[in-house]
Amino acid sequence: MSTERAPRAPDLPDPTLNLELYFCVEVLQLESLHYGYWDEPELVFPERLDLDDVRCAQMRYTNTLLDFMPRYVDAILDVGCGVGDVARALVRSGRQVTAISPDRHHARFFPDAGNGRLRFHNQTFEAFRGNAHSHDLVLFSESQNYIAQKDAFLQAHRHLRPGGYILVSGMFRQRNSSAFTVDYVEEEYVAAAAAFGFRLVRRVDITRHILPTLEYGRIVWQRYVMPALSIMNDHLANGKSLKRRALRWLLASERRRLDRVRQYYEQRLNPTLFREHMAYVRLLFEGP
Repeated sequence: MSTERAPRAPDLPDPTLNLELYFCVEVLQLESLHYGYWDEPELVFPERLDLDDVRCAQMRYTNTLLDFMPRYVDAILDVGCGVGDVARALVRSGRQVTAISPDRHHARFFPDAGNGRLRFHNQTFEAFRGNAHSHDLVLFSESQNYIAQKDAFLQAHRHLRPGGYILVSGMFRQRNSSAFTVDYVEEEYVAAAAAFGFRLVRRVDITRHILPTLEYGRIVWQRYVMPALSIMNDHLANGKSLKRRALRWLLASERRRLDRVRQYYEQRLNPTLFREHMAYVRLLFEGP
């Protein structure tokens, strides 16, 4: 049963080099890694968008996520918190937040954590201890696929107060689809939650609301990233000088790695493929 299966790691060749984080934060100057939320996606023309539109959509994603939460939850455990945009929005709304991420690159985005209502732990959710039964809600915002279901639900039991909630916002694979590096099927995930005593009380499918972000990402990828990679490859491939031959030999593994990265993002940023094989949903579970 899927509750016992550890999830696959994202199919990036070198997990120590977070290319997505670097490109989104350092190059595009975005303050969030989350998919944007578009109110009327059918009226969006991605080729006319700019980064300010994407920033607004990402803030809308966060706002709609907070609106989805039960009104009276206060202490929240943000699992897989990324660069902390959701955690800080929760703090601004008056909640107390414990943010967790095992990615060492994320730690620098929490220089002020440890004081007041926000705390950050640079570790896995599986290893996190903290005070038992001290949280009202455990949040998995685009992070549920990185944690084995059994570990996630057992840890939720440990950290939630009686009657606490789990909120999941993220991607699930369609049944019988092998596309994308996502293991979990929504129906199986809900069944696994029920086996651990968590009852689904609310669900919304927001797939169509996130698709313009993918389309915009694909345009950026095709217009800017791919030409840059092609120029680099052409520069290394041509020329017979000793220097060029040495560079080709030294960078051969890097070129293969970048080619795998290219294939990964060309699939991930394809809205048609995403709609066919994936669903982006928000699930709210209530615990015993």
